[in-house]
Amino acid sequence: MSFEDDNGNLVTVKVKYGHVTLYTTSANGGNITKMVVTNTGTSSTVSIHCSGGVTTIGEVIVLGSLKSFTAKTTDLLGDIVVDGKLASLVLRNVADGHLIDIGGGLTAADITTKDKVKMTFAKVADKTLISHLLPISYVTAIEWLDTDVIENDLITTQSWIGKITIKGKKYESDGNFQADLDIDGTNYKGYSLITAKIAGEIGCNWNFAGDVSYIYAASISNDCTINAAGFIKKIYAKNSLGGSISAEWIGKVQTKGDLTAAIVATAANAKGMSIGALYAGNVGDVSLSVPGGVKSIKVAEWLDGDITANWIGSIKVSGNRRAGIAGNFGANVTLTGTPAEAYGLKSAKVYGNLLGSTVWEIDGKVGSVRIYGDVNGWVLGEIHKPSYIKSVKLGNVTEATIRSQGYLGAVTATQWQSGEIQGGYIKSIKVTGEFGANVSANSPNTKYALAKAYITGDVTSGVWEIIGNVGSVTVKGTVLGADELNPVTIRATGSISKITLGASKHADFLAGVNYDDLLTVRGFPIGRADFIDPTNTLATIKLFKISGIPGSNETFFEDTNVSAVKFGKIMLRNADFSEGGIFVANSADPLVNTEIYSVAHYNTNTGRKWSWSTKSGEAFPGGADFVDLLA
Repeated sequence: MSFEDDNGNLVTVKVKYGHVTLYTTSANGGNITKMVVTNTGTSSTVSIHCSGGVTTIGEVIVLGSLKSFTAKTTDLLGDIVVDGKLASLVLRNVADGHLIDIGGGLTAADITTKDKVKMTFAKVADKTLISHLLPISYVTAIEWLDTDVIENDLITTQSWIGKITIKGKKYESDGNFQADLDIDGTNYKGYSLITAKIAGEIGCNWNFAGDVSYIYAASISNDCTINAAGFIKKIYAKNSLGGSISAEWIGKVQTKGDLTAAIVATAANAKGMSIGALYAGNVGDVSLSVPGGVKSIKVAEWLDGDITANWIGSIKVSGNRRAGIAGNFGANVTLTGTPAEAYGLKSAKVYGNLLGSTVWEIDGKVGSVRIYGDVNGWVLGEIHKPSYIKSVKLGNVTEATIRSQGYLGAVTATQWQSGEIQGGYIKSIKVTGEFGANVSANSPNTKYALAKAYITGDVTSGVWEIIGNVGSVTVKGTVLGADELNPVTIRATGSISKITLGASKHADFLAGVNYDDLLTVRGFPIGRADFIDPTNTLATIKLFKISGIPGSNETFFEDTNVSAVKFGKIMLRNADFSEGGIFVANSADPLVNTEIYSVAHYNTNTGRKWSWSTKSGEAFPGGADFVDLLA
């Protein structure tokens, strides 16, 4: 049947395999205020076509099922209620707080695996869509807005949704989606939603009884919540990602812009992973809490918050030069529950600064950590100490503490003013500038507890307490304590193979001297009893060398005490023999004088050189009190 609507447009209504009753605004036509469809089945179709413009329809009631209801040029002003099945619904704009209700008269026995409904709209506002037990194959629209402050828009089904597509329209609509989703069922694969692709912003609350495959949007608003009882494979918000996201586990969370969302995973997949990848631009004060692992975190910056997980594969904070983002990182990291032989953190790379007093608590092993910028107040291993740390490389360190229960590999910094380095075995410490941290190692049953320390600048403070042997200590600058009451102390319970210094003032070096709570010797020993084992000639300083500071002829050895059971070569330059000295455990056999192989001194101001050894039997040329053979 055909007639003219109130605007003079020709409207044609067709029905196949059914009967339509129309109610219009006038006896000879006009706009449709109500349509009742009866005597239909799953092959029945209804179509409305408006020639030359757009028409409207009010209420639609279908007492049965339809294959399709097609009205591309018709705006819906009322409710649509379909008692039975509907395979396809096509309308133009729908609005004004009305209802689309499909399948309310169906039971689970009525629905086959082929039964789904497809819905296509232009613009939608203030609408509730209920699909009951009937799955929704897809919903497509230009936009779906919630302009009614009284009641939220809603799409709900006791089944599942295949795809939601909100396309937007150039110069007309950004393609925002503001309808809540309440999806209470799943398909045979466990998905409540397969895909949602939103051209604009998601600004609503989504709840899923099962899994979600893919969510894409230009942005996700701060008011949005997305909750899945199952997993979410991927969420991508191009410009910004806010609100909150919760699922059993999440394969990937990604945005090129700001990430402000709270992200929670309640479980982990079969590989122990709660989040596969987290990629973002700027991350502000954001907390991430998951019971399993996180494979990868890549952000431009992360300024504050907490990251809590079982383990993390990699953290990369890269910055963005074009956007003026330095790549700073200020989140606390807690990775607990990983066994000692597994990695708690495989790698971390921060191109900017570590902000504030951040604490990283990590069980298990730590791979390589690289911080290019400044560090102040950082602690790696406050309570939970890693069992193994492969390497740590830092920029300028004002204060930092690194603690490992076992192996601590190469530790490198531009400078390190204060803090602590602690390990079982420490492979190496290399600082190109000033160094003032405490150092402790505990590995008495290996060749070295501290294999190597190389400081290009000065050592300005700190106590080094090494249980075991030390390989080599090299300081190109000066070991310079604050004063005679606050010296720099480097102590080993075993031997120290080599100590090479530019200069030394207000410093103590001790090998094999008592070290425990009650008997720790401060400064220097006063007798053989102050040594752990005065007969243990392995507690030796094989080489102690003062090489001087290039371009200077000042005193290079002053108020410095050097103690060991036995010495190899001692090579001094511009020494002040009036303060400090060499303290050695005298041999129990008075006929054996091999406590010091040799002492050599060179005065760069006078050009005078001399050498001496205990074996020579001669008096020490530098002064009677400088070398003390302790009885």
